Amino acid sequence: GTSMPLPCPLGHFCLAGNELPTPCANGTKRSETGGSAPQDCAPCEPGSYNALVGRSECSPCPAGWFTAEAGQLECSMCPRGSFTSNIGTSACTSCEDAGPLGSTTEDIASSDASDCQCPGETYMPVADKSCQPCPEGMSCAFGSKEQSIGEVGKAWPVARRGFMTRTSAPLLVFKCLLEEHCPGGSCQDGACSVQTCAAHRDTNAVACGRCVAGAYQSGSECLLCEVGLDSLPLVFVIVSVLVLLSAVTLAINRDMIHQTRWAVGVMVSLACLFAAIQTTSVYLALNMKWMEPLASLMKALSILTFDLSHVKKECSMSIDPVSQQLARQLIPPIFLTYIALVLVVKRRFAPVTHLAPEFLNTAGTILMNFFVSICISVFDPLVCYAHPGVRGYTSMRSDPSVLCFNSREHTAMLVIGIAACVLTPLPFLSTAIFAVWKYPRYVAMHDIAFMKAFRFLFFRFEPSAYFFGVALLLRNLLICLVPVMIRNDAAAQILAAAALMIVWIVSQCLLRPWRNSAANTLDGAMSGCILLVLVCGAVGGAYTASEITTQATSVFVLVAFLSMWFVLIAWNLFKQLSKSDVYDMLICHNKAGGAAQAKLIKLLVAEQGGQRVFLDSDELQQLDNLLDTVKAKVRNLVVYLTHETLTRPWCAGEVVTAMKTGKRITVVLTPSFMAPTSEQLEMVDAYLEVGGADLLVQYGIAVGDVRDSYAQLVAAQGCVHIRVERDPTNTRHFQHLVDRLIQKQTKSAAVPDAASPGCLVISADPCDAEAAAAACILISRAKPSVASFLKEGVSFLSDHMDMGIVGHCLAITVARALVVILSTDTLSSRHQLEIIA
Repeated sequence: GTSMPLPCPLGHFCLAGNELPTPCANGTKRSETGGSAPQDCAPCEPGSYNALVGRSECSPCPAGWFTAEAGQLECSMCPRGSFTSNIGTSACTSCEDAGPLGSTTEDIASSDASDCQCPGETYMPVADKSCQPCPEGMSCAFGSKEQSIGEVGKAWPVARRGFMTRTSAPLLVFKCLLEEHCPGGSCQDGACSVQTCAAHRDTNAVACGRCVAGAYQSGSECLLCEVGLDSLPLVFVIVSVLVLLSAVTLAINRDMIHQTRWAVGVMVSLACLFAAIQTTSVYLALNMKWMEPLASLMKALSILTFDLSHVKKECSMSIDPVSQQLARQLIPPIFLTYIALVLVVKRRFAPVTHLAPEFLNTAGTILMNFFVSICISVFDPLVCYAHPGVRGYTSMRSDPSVLCFNSREHTAMLVIGIAACVLTPLPFLSTAIFAVWKYPRYVAMHDIAFMKAFRFLFFRFEPSAYFFGVALLLRNLLICLVPVMIRNDAAAQILAAAALMIVWIVSQCLLRPWRNSAANTLDGAMSGCILLVLVCGAVGGAYTASEITTQATSVFVLVAFLSMWFVLIAWNLFKQLSKSDVYDMLICHNKAGGAAQAKLIKLLVAEQGGQRVFLDSDELQQLDNLLDTVKAKVRNLVVYLTHETLTRPWCAGEVVTAMKTGKRITVVLTPSFMAPTSEQLEMVDAYLEVGGADLLVQYGIAVGDVRDSYAQLVAAQGCVHIRVERDPTNTRHFQHLVDRLIQKQTKSAAVPDAASPGCLVISADPCDAEAAAAACILISRAKPSVASFLKEGVSFLSDHMDMGIVGHCLAITVARALVVILSTDTLSSRHQLEIIA
């Protein structure tokens, strides 16, 4: 018979005319027999897949996998942030719907809701079932929870390196002053370990700020004390300080007359060095991290701020921060008391000791040199740095275990600091200001006791810069206030300190206040080095300034720059246009042969002609200033020619400048003047005094300019000659000369009778013009005061030469007093010898 055809098998379809069945494609299935076409193979439903051909059923996706569409060859893994715990699902559940808000999964293909945890650098607080940012200063591994703190195998927030938390408040983060103090915790493979403080540091102290009992601070480490040995450094320091203090007390009160210039230079240089070191020690209070070797240097300088950690004080005594602050503030009073005792003992062996002045000088020297240290110690409770978090906690930089304004310890330390400020630095600064205010008065009173008592304030500086000691104290005070006024912004602290140092360097360069010239150079160089140290600290720390700090600094620098430029331009324009400093006459003369004559002419021109006169001898130090005066401030140059006047380089410069700028020139030829010969004019560089030509060429004046100007001067080309036939030796001679200079006839004052009984008689060499001029100046100056008690007046014998020597001797016999002007040839002048006899 005929065989019946078999039905098309499962997972296949049979096309007419084909002997073999065709398998359904992957991603499809055929659950029944008898399929006859490809469309009889149904696609796999969502949540299932089929990677093979000829399958009757599709496989469901396992947990953590899904297929969202039909006909898939394979399942997809649930992405991070989702999961599925069932098989055969077409979609994954988001952690946002099933887990804490903000949670995610650590890996893909998560299959349970418990896989939804807080991502790294976030954690889940107990009171809030959502993921929150990890607290500042802490590190949060994946899945960190507050409630898991301390549980083995669980993750929780741990402190980063440089931060710490305490067991009592595990999420309250404190920033450690040095990273080495706080190694921080770590989390690996979901297991966290905590190590909040370095070895031998107190884990209960804020910011690991102190060592445990029985350990001492050594650099950034805490080391265990050695019984019986670690108290020796403190004893050694105390003994050394007392010995040094005794030596200083005895040394600085030596008579200033016995101190040589070089000894003064050494003392001033040491003062500059100590001031620089003190200023550098302020940087310890700035919110900066120093690199080696600066870090070691800064730590060594901390002893100058009365920080006794270098001498292992913890091993000798166990004192709390308040007691330590009190001990630091008592150091200056103890020093002053010891100084008083040393001086009392000194007086027993040296009765000439003046206790009060020497005590004030010694105490002032110590307080002046340690003013920065005292201020830093007083301001210590106000120098704080901020901890992370919204609570706004801050700690003292000198003792991070003390919270600023939030602990009884700090309140007590603040009270101690205020009391110490009122008792030491403020009275000292006030006394120094008072002494500077009274300095001119006491100098005028010749009060040597005042000068000895305050020599610490004035002796190191030039008399013209007597106020500089107070300026130094104010600079130190302002630098100490930088970390107090600017606490957490390191960039702003650096900018403020740098601005103060720049202002100080400029002031020091302008004033050059130190008594020793080398000390001025040393002070400027060391101030520059201090500024470079600050720059090194800024570069090493990579600090970022806030926008407001950058803007404020930029505005300040711009305003300062424009202000200085504007003031400089305005000042020069004012001096150029101002008529207040214009002179009618400048007298060019030789100091050796005509100083008194020129001075008298200046007085007479001012009295009789009302004109302003400038003497070139008033500005011989700066030839540039002298030549500028001739160019812009003088109407008439008077060349008073005595012996060697034209050999002086400044006279040559004045003449050349006046000739080239078209100034009016009046030449007064005295009998002692010898005009240069043609040979001397040809060799004018040899005619000028040694080095004169080299000096002039530095100001753009060539030898040829001098030759041409001198030739015109001697030949009266472009100038007016006034020839004096004989040396002026009395009042009338000088008055007549002044009449010719100002081209105005003046009524000469009546000459008093030389024989007037009771008058004051003045005698000078009748052949010496300089002596006669000096006598006339003396008469001019003495008349106002003499007239108040001597109505007979003053008589100058040279004004009455017609009386002869006999008449002069008779005048002396009836005079109230005789004044003899001693000049070069006084003792070889017959007239003067007879008058004296």
